[in-house]
Amino acid sequence: MDKDGDPLRNQKRTLNYPAAPEVTDYVFQYWQTMAGSLSTGPLLVKAVYAPLGGNITLSETADNSTWIGEHNGQVYNVTLTRTLQSGGWNTFAVPFGINPIPTGWTVKELTDASIDGSTLTLTFGDALSIVAGKPYLVKVTAAVENPTFYGVTISNSTTPTTIGGVVSFVPVINPTAMTADDKTKLFVIGGNKLTHPSANGNINGFRAYFQLLDANAHSFVLDLGDETTGLEMMSDGRGKMSDVWYNLQGRKLQSKPTAKGVYIVNGKKTIIK
Repeated sequence: MDKDGDPLRNQKRTLNYPAAPEVTDYVFQYWQTMAGSLSTGPLLVKAVYAPLGGNITLSETADNSTWIGEHNGQVYNVTLTRTLQSGGWNTFAVPFGINPIPTGWTVKELTDASIDGSTLTLTFGDALSIVAGKPYLVKVTAAVENPTFYGVTISNSTTPTTIGGVVSFVPVINPTAMTADDKTKLFVIGGNKLTHPSANGNINGFRAYFQLLDANAHSFVLDLGDETTGLEMMSDGRGKMSDVWYNLQGRKLQSKPTAKGVYIVNGKKTIIK
């Protein structure tokens, strides 16, 4: 009611829930409305919990598909036997969601892909959370060994990120065999570089790879937005590697610039005088 006793309409209201009580072996999920409403009050709610299945360790070198399938939808504390290296980008995919993103992590998701001649540019944007079974690039401020994630819900679904008929970013939850020198697949190695599978090209779990869908792609660029020093290029030897230019804000240029300044070309800083 306003000061004259008339009803207030179309007014925004904010409800601050209290902290949910901790319950042994259960994980808080959400508040459920039982009766009443914000407009009439009082509002009766209850805390909804899910049983915590316990602690589980999932190894990057083991086939975890059976366990994941049997525990789909259940809540666990999960430890991964995997190390995220600092100083560059790691591909990352896990069978559960992570929200919020851990402190010290920068997470990118594939948002676009385009081909200019024979050069494939993979464009990434910031991710606000990690969705179960979806592939990402992750950079950490310090190496993360065997991370543990508490109260996460197991999911046996995977969702590749596919951009038209250009490329598919494929999540790998379990170790997967690769054919040596397969020109249709790309790994991220050494933090920022792309390469095809080697003779020992098997990929461990909780990672991702790029499946090329356009046969014209012979050279490759990672466009990570403001991560100008993270731009790397490689060629598979089937075509001439054309120069790709960026300004220091990470924006791709259509051609070699004519104005004086500092630019990034093929992952290296170049000065035009």
